[in-house]
Amino acid sequence: FIPLGGNTVFIRTPVLRAVDGWDPDCLAEDCELGVRLSSLGARTVVFYEPELVTREECPPTLKAFVRQRTRWNQGYLQTLSRGYWRQLPLRQKALGVYILATPFALAVAWLLIPVAIVTAVLLKAPVEISMISFLPALPMLAMLVVSIVGLGEFGRVYRERVFVRDYVRLVAGLLAYQAVLSFAAARAVVREARGIRGW
Repeated sequence: FIPLGGNTVFIRTPVLRAVDGWDPDCLAEDCELGVRLSSLGARTVVFYEPELVTREECPPTLKAFVRQRTRWNQGYLQTLSRGYWRQLPLRQKALGVYILATPFALAVAWLLIPVAIVTAVLLKAPVEISMISFLPALPMLAMLVVSIVGLGEFGRVYRERVFVRDYVRLVAGLLAYQAVLSFAAARAVVREARGIRGW
């Protein structure tokens, strides 16, 4: 199961023609094509060479970032709803649903964290109930751990020095970053429900 990313992807022309190319109606056409090719049994090879990497520009403003993530999330929703992933073997199917639905699970988790805090502080619930109410925070914490490891790996691969302050900023910015991602995911759901599919 490979949801392709937009940069440095090479597809043999006969394979691309056999599946009628990219879907012009999907807002994450690269992801959708990768899922479709995976479901049809296309062979995919992934390799990484730092010297040959294609770099992506980050959106220059918060508004542009939200629009980008909204588009990606909406494209993931479209890909999920098309159901090509259902043709995959069980483990790949589970991976497909996990990858395509994660932004929305994180958005729900973000919304449930304040509920958990209020529950723990204001209600005299048993400790077990309070602990269970914080379970939605686990995906967010897992994302933080992966980001911390990724930052260290980035520094190692690109021979860039990563300072303690970089890790502190990463941790301190987690809640604001997740709030923006949750907003973009919710915005994608609303746009898809209303049939708004433009960039």
